[in-house]
Amino acid sequence: NTMSPVVEVAVWVGDEAGNWDYCVTTITVQDWMGACGGTMNAELTGYVSDESGEPVELVEIDLTGNGTNMSMQTTGNSGAVSFGTVPTVGQYTVTPQKDINPLNGVSTYDLLLIQKHLLAIKSITSPYRLIAADVNNNCAISISDIIELRKMILAPGTLFANNTSWRFVEAGYAFPNPNKPCNFMEMKGFNGLQLGMNTASFIGVKIGDVSGDAQPNSLLGVESRNTVGALEFAIDERVFNGGETFTFDVTAGNFRDIQGYQYTLGLDQDMLEFVRIDAVWTDLSGTNFGQSRTGEGLVTTSWNASMPVSLGEDEILYRVTVKARVSGKLSKAVTVNSKVTRAEAYDQDEELLDVHFRFDNGVIAGGDFELYQNEPNPFGDLTRIGFHLPVGGTTVLTIHDVTGKVVYRTEGDFNKGYNEFVLRAAEVPAYGMLYYTVQSGEHVATKRMIMQE
Repeated sequence: NTMSPVVEVAVWVGDEAGNWDYCVTTITVQDWMGACGGTMNAELTGYVSDESGEPVELVEIDLTGNGTNMSMQTTGNSGAVSFGTVPTVGQYTVTPQKDINPLNGVSTYDLLLIQKHLLAIKSITSPYRLIAADVNNNCAISISDIIELRKMILAPGTLFANNTSWRFVEAGYAFPNPNKPCNFMEMKGFNGLQLGMNTASFIGVKIGDVSGDAQPNSLLGVESRNTVGALEFAIDERVFNGGETFTFDVTAGNFRDIQGYQYTLGLDQDMLEFVRIDAVWTDLSGTNFGQSRTGEGLVTTSWNASMPVSLGEDEILYRVTVKARVSGKLSKAVTVNSKVTRAEAYDQDEELLDVHFRFDNGVIAGGDFELYQNEPNPFGDLTRIGFHLPVGGTTVLTIHDVTGKVVYRTEGDFNKGYNEFVLRAAEVPAYGMLYYTVQSGEHVATKRMIMQE
């Protein structure tokens, strides 16, 4: 009976002496081969969370059955999708995939952790974090993973060469060798469905994010960083004349017990034109610098070591050659910022530090209020709006359309240094050209962005 698949029956038991008794139970009737001529349906859902249990959004989950793609749905901030009622008869496969925002949660700190693992200084024990560390997806963690990940940090927007941004492991999957997790189950198969609820659950792994910093969903709100101090590189102040080509050295400053850093060096395009950059310190080379946006006066850098390093204040790290477009003062033309690669450093305890340039007249470059261009832009699903605060405090994000109408507003308490708002398109009832304003205390700035329909 396809309308009443659960029936009640009496089960009798007797012995040799003639004693009999019975109990009442139920039987679920399932027409696996379709012999009854009807079709029974069941519910099928998909769910994705990260290792800590946080739901993962924007995961495309495909349902295929009997060789045909039946449906594809995308997880929201609950990490779940529902395929509704699906015939119980048949073979089904549920497969998740997500390949966006490759640098979500990725920084030089992850390179530091991978390097310590390779040198057996601080081993990565979680199989999921080991999957994250296998950046080039060759079932082995090596220096090649560090090299590839550093290239991506220095040139955001670069995709993984042989991997996707996220990988997914069937929840409950037992790794044959947890110390070398490869060829793991990345889909869930069903040989027929049980009446009622059927669930395909997965653990999402953000590739490159060994530290577990990735933001899996927008419900976690804005990102804020707690810093315990600042790494200050030193530059000699100087006055330059228009048309002059000259060099300036970036020296170690207060480089004490440092395990790594990353940042963007910015040149005021109205004052200086970038010519070249040369590593001087023996622990640096051209691979520690990214020059994909030097035409915009932006040079990225990333360095890490397996153990804390201390340098003398006058130790030259690298030398920058520039051409002056106008006359000016160096401290007014050179800054540290997070426009491409986020500015941060790590001390001997792996605690987070801000990064500044200190000029010999006491000017700190990188300590001003800055609002950065949202990334990505244009965007369709979500975008990140970064900003730098000279002091911590309440910060407000307001978005208005071309008519000046406010279409979105949020606020949060942020720490000194780099922070960001994470904005989902679904939260903004508008599209096309928009303007975003970030205000903190007396500081306020506005930029344009494009949200695709």
